[in-house]
Amino acid sequence: MKLHKGKIFLLEDDKFEQEEWSKKLAAKAVLILHRAEHKEAEVDLLDKILSAIGKNIKRDAEALRIDEEDKIRLGPALRDSAVQLILAFDCSPAQLSMNSSFVKYTPVSIGKRTFIFSDALSDLEKNKNLKIMLWNALKAAQSK
Repeated sequence: MKLHKGKIFLLEDDKFEQEEWSKKLAAKAVLILHRAEHKEAEVDLLDKILSAIGKNIKRDAEALRIDEEDKIRLGPALRDSAVQLILAFDCSPAQLSMNSSFVKYTPVSIGKRTFIFSDALSDLEKNKNLKIMLWNALKAAQSK
């Protein structure tokens, strides 16, 4: 799966692009937000993470790369989507136009969706404790 950059959620009002992303997300259960391009090993780690919660990276997930300076809003594209879990790797809540009091690795439910903020996949790949913290957050989110 290629992790790519899209503009759908940028604060620009581009209705066509919002509609295209809404279609992409219509049948997806997981939205992955990330800041960096990923190496193959990091994508493999993400595949394992999703597999552990019964999700397939190609079938159940869509990824969006956002840059550090981007500020986005999720509402328009998520409105009619099936997305239940938003995993934000190395992204801040402020970038998502959200309350910045979120704590990494603590699942927060907003409506029918759960958000989990995490360190970058490159950091998780090197640090077993971060992997465990993410796994525990995913288990907690599953039990809600």
